[in-house]
Amino acid sequence: MFRLLLAVACVAAAPGANAAPVFKCVGADGKTTFSQHGCGAESTGAVVTPEAARPSGAGPAVKLATPSNEPQRPRARRTFNHCGDLTQVDIAYLNGRGQIQIGMTGDDVRRSIGYPSEINRASYGDQWVYVQQDGSRLYLYIDPNGCFTAWN
Repeated sequence: MFRLLLAVACVAAAPGANAAPVFKCVGADGKTTFSQHGCGAESTGAVVTPEAARPSGAGPAVKLATPSNEPQRPRARRTFNHCGDLTQVDIAYLNGRGQIQIGMTGDDVRRSIGYPSEINRASYGDQWVYVQQDGSRLYLYIDPNGCFTAWN
């Protein structure tokens, strides 16, 4: 009985077998096989409904769930800030490495690379100036909403 249940469970759990019926075929030699495609002319068969034994072994078997043919919807990626599609995990990863990425807030940028040496204000937003160790300058652009939008 255990082998029968195991065979039925294996056939039912096989990839692509979710919606297909399971046939129990008994050949002329008395050998039992299971198939998704029906039984041959030399054997007798019937459609079986897979059932799972209770884990405790007590009580009748339970009918397995019928799989849904409805396609899975992709899970929406939750954003952490109002500036882009970066999540809290993305921002923590960048902050931990002292890196910046467009879509961070100005506060996130400050946490990653510190405060700018200079801030130039304009109607389109702010230009933050960072003086590098070699004397060169890094310019970051923060829009009026406080979002990091570009650099050069």
